[in-house]
Amino acid sequence: MANQLTPPSGQQSAVSAAWNHVSLKSSLPTRGFDNNKGQNLCYRNAALTLFLHTPQFLSWCEKYCGQSTSNSVPDVVRKLYDMIIAYWQCRKGHEQAMETLWTELQSPKYGHLRWHTTPGQQHDTLEMLENIISLLENHTSQPYNGDLMDLMTVALSQCRVCRTCKQKDSVPGVRVRYLSADLPGLKKAASIEEAIISGMNSETFSDCKTCAAKQIAHEIQSQILLPSEILVVQVNRYKESGKLKDEIEVQGDLVIPDSLLDDSVRGQGKIGYELYAVIFHIGDDSKSGHYTAAVKGPSGQWVMTNDKRVTFTQTLEKSMSSPDGGKENAYILAYRRLESQSNSADSNTGSSAAVTSSSPKAASAGQSSAPSGHSNDGLSNASGSGKGSVKGGVQMKGTIELEGRPIQWTINQQLVLDPGKGALVALGRRARTQRATLQLTLTSEETGEILEGQVTMSLKPRVVQKPKSAPSKTADTKDSRAGTKEATDTASGKAAKPKGVTKKPSSPPKGTRQSARLRSKAKK
Repeated sequence: MANQLTPPSGQQSAVSAAWNHVSLKSSLPTRGFDNNKGQNLCYRNAALTLFLHTPQFLSWCEKYCGQSTSNSVPDVVRKLYDMIIAYWQCRKGHEQAMETLWTELQSPKYGHLRWHTTPGQQHDTLEMLENIISLLENHTSQPYNGDLMDLMTVALSQCRVCRTCKQKDSVPGVRVRYLSADLPGLKKAASIEEAIISGMNSETFSDCKTCAAKQIAHEIQSQILLPSEILVVQVNRYKESGKLKDEIEVQGDLVIPDSLLDDSVRGQGKIGYELYAVIFHIGDDSKSGHYTAAVKGPSGQWVMTNDKRVTFTQTLEKSMSSPDGGKENAYILAYRRLESQSNSADSNTGSSAAVTSSSPKAASAGQSSAPSGHSNDGLSNASGSGKGSVKGGVQMKGTIELEGRPIQWTINQQLVLDPGKGALVALGRRARTQRATLQLTLTSEETGEILEGQVTMSLKPRVVQKPKSAPSKTADTKDSRAGTKEATDTASGKAAKPKGVTKKPSSPPKGTRQSARLRSKAKK
């Protein structure tokens, strides 16, 4: 491997605004990692380089390690933070810190989330990213795992449309860790916005009451209900015929098209993101190739990493045209959210219905109807939920307990919600909770004694559990290629995307769905 190059003059002098909230100050430039001979670890190097250049993720690690007692910080978080410090502040030691973390990720104590690998075996870099997030979510405590969930997942509302009669029905939404971007497959350039729009819809088979037909084709239409702070996009480059070499056109900024926003989110201002990392898969098919990563450093300049070799390209355009990159090889795009310009003067009275799980470990409903990369976490459709609350009022349920005494009352009361006030869930932009003030007066009819008080609390939108529909029946076919599984889309004639490298867990990590992955062997 070639030695890393010296960064341009001034590379480390200025720090971009995105890094202002990171207490750890980077005193060193972007660096690469060894891909030891015979190890085929380019997928690991690309994935960890992306994490190391995600300032919001670094802040999360800092907060966890700084505000918790030493023995309460999980080993994986501690060793991840040690690697962050070594990478950005120690001229030597980042390679050793990587090896220590790598050993930790493969520890048997993590059960089905343990990273399984053998020398020379290559894996998909997106699967590596997902596995690390799943591990952190499952082995951290509140509020940190909830914060990580908010940081890395997108909530989608969904509806199911019958392809025969066009009947539209709402279905439970999903939480996803990434969006899929589908290419046209015509060997022509496509914008990332067009590709994301194409990837937001999928197909399933379900009963239709209107048609009175069993298991007929439906389209699942998805819209963004609650945007994440970090948005990961997978460019789906694989079909049954092989790898798609279409060029993808990306810019430094991404504005989510209005057509992809749930009705409850529109009108809250543009939802925009800044691109800060691109992972490339260089190779002609899914079985061979090599991973590289272009990242935006603390100074705002772009850097291309190819294992240990580092090239300071300075701009996104040069990274995308680099021999180590290429528009036809862009596979994973990572964005961080920009401050939105709300159309409402009062963010507390906005109409955004942010329905989110109160726990990152909420059980997946396991429907096969979710788009690639989407898992069903039973989220309610915000529009349907909001309309229902306006028409039928609001049901208040709760309990009152007097501390130290065996007294408990149950409250179950119908409240009136003025239709002119909007939906029940109406959070301001980027808000995760609704602040509420409760005034309570308890009066004894027998003695006239009174207990009264007031408390201000945060109310968090919760998953609404809906009846689970029968699993969609799709025709699955397996081929002889190790680690892949293909499903035939019998309605459209298109082949479904191959599955990623199959691990040993009895069930996939919460919040994920195995989907199209590029499984490759690193070029030497």
